Amino acid sequence: LRAQLGALTELKLENQRLNDLLGFKKQTRMDLLAAKVIGKDLLPEHNTISINRGTVHGVKEYMAAITIGGVVGYVIQPQALTSQILLLTDRYASIDALVQRSRARGIVEGHSQKNCRLNYLQREDDVKVGDFIVTSGLDDIFPKGFTVGTVTQVEKSQYDISQHVEIKPVVNPFTLEEIFIVLKTNQEDFSLDSPPAEN
Repeated sequence: LRAQLGALTELKLENQRLNDLLGFKKQTRMDLLAAKVIGKDLLPEHNTISINRGTVHGVKEYMAAITIGGVVGYVIQPQALTSQILLLTDRYASIDALVQRSRARGIVEGHSQKNCRLNYLQREDDVKVGDFIVTSGLDDIFPKGFTVGTVTQVEKSQYDISQHVEIKPVVNPFTLEEIFIVLKTNQEDFSLDSPPAEN
């Protein structure tokens, strides 16, 4: 009975997640491809996941990977039936982004399994702890204004011309089970929406 109860609970939770994904897909203008996470490589120096969708499903290199809650990463190795996603926390990941409140622009780069950095901000750019960081949409890979994370630390040294900004991603890669691949953004713009809740 306990085994049956556990199986039913898992089925209920999966159905809820899938319903949420379906609702999001219906509301957006983007062309989205749903995918299941089938593998994780979350080593200190390499943060990737594998999904059960590939080139036969229309997946191409550098396509964005997202969830309802925010940015996951982007495709780096599409194969016929599977693809590898580089998570935004990987040290080789880079995503064009904005400070939602002030519109200051920088590049989000991976730093550790739990954190990213917003680099290339000018010293005079307005950024504060608690600010939301969102995608710029300038690369036409990610939709504009989609949440990346929140600022947890801002440092300005006396002589540097830039700032050191730490970000906590809104998406936790350790708990991902399903994601979307953005086949086309269709100029979707989330800039006027409220930031989604953390996952």
